[in-house]
Amino acid sequence: MNAAPPVVYIPATLLDATGQLLASFAADRPAEGIVYWFGLELGPRAIVTSLVVPDADTRHGDVVTSAAANAEALGAVVGTPLVLLGQAHSHPRAAVRHSPVDDRETFAQFPGALSVVV
Repeated sequence: MNAAPPVVYIPATLLDATGQLLASFAADRPAEGIVYWFGLELGPRAIVTSLVVPDADTRHGDVVTSAAANAEALGAVVGTPLVLLGQAHSHPRAAVRHSPVDDRETFAQFPGALSVVV
């Protein structure tokens, strides 16, 4: 039997910072943004403690991260107890949902990963 994924908590300060970072991608033109949430897993709970913005290509209206950019983002926490808990990314237009492309292409695609679209 598979264990239930942890309940993920994110402090208000990091939630606000996530929003600001996502908005920064669309400062010059409508563009998606991406922020990875890293933190601690504590049994049935997890807490986001750190934000990492990967190098992302947003030229075509969507957000694409390369394997190298994702490896660099993960490298930021190597040697720490932090793990990737999930990600938040933005859709600057009206379609605020996890699209079929998001389902196929987002980085956080492992059991229990949290992927939020704002």
